[in-house]
Amino acid sequence: MKVLITGGMGVIGAEASRRFVREGHRPIIFARHRDEWLIRDILEEVDIELGDVLDMPRLLDVIKRHRVTHIVHAAAFVGAVSAANPALSVQVNVMGMVNVLEAARAFDVARVVYTSAKGVYGPVLGEYGAPTYKPVPEDFPKNPKRIYDSAKLMAEQPLARIPANLRLRFPLPERRNPPKYGHNVSARQRTLADAIITAMLAPC
Repeated sequence: MKVLITGGMGVIGAEASRRFVREGHRPIIFARHRDEWLIRDILEEVDIELGDVLDMPRLLDVIKRHRVTHIVHAAAFVGAVSAANPALSVQVNVMGMVNVLEAARAFDVARVVYTSAKGVYGPVLGEYGAPTYKPVPEDFPKNPKRIYDSAKLMAEQPLARIPANLRLRFPLPERRNPPKYGHNVSARQRTLADAIITAMLAPC
């Protein structure tokens, strides 16, 4: 398995990269900027390629040169920067997803795993919120409030419809669920990384 992790220097991407290293793989981290802080402990065990998911030729080149077989798409335009730049947020979060899918199709990538956002459901209350954090079912009504969450939901649409046509596999088991660990960010990162590994290794 040769895994490409877009956004691999971000919070979720870095933890996913670390988990793949522990599983015996050498992931390729694809990121716009080089910020090694979150991956400083695995720098010698990963390959780093700088690039933008909106740059299709660059994305295709990296996938081809490294003979990528699997992709974790964790790159995103988030937070206050996303809110201040809605057009760019939609471009990166939606068209970036489309580019990843097209690149995967072009080089017969075996599997793509996408990390969405729990914000696609809007404010999560009741049994699905604090303190119980019951897992949210995939058919729970969607009600995004921020441009970032709206863009993540938009990006799920091609993801949900392309597999039948392109014969790609997109496991999406509870990728958006709130964690059961309250505000323990480290536990949340580990939980999401575990889910990514599980989805990547699950039988087709």
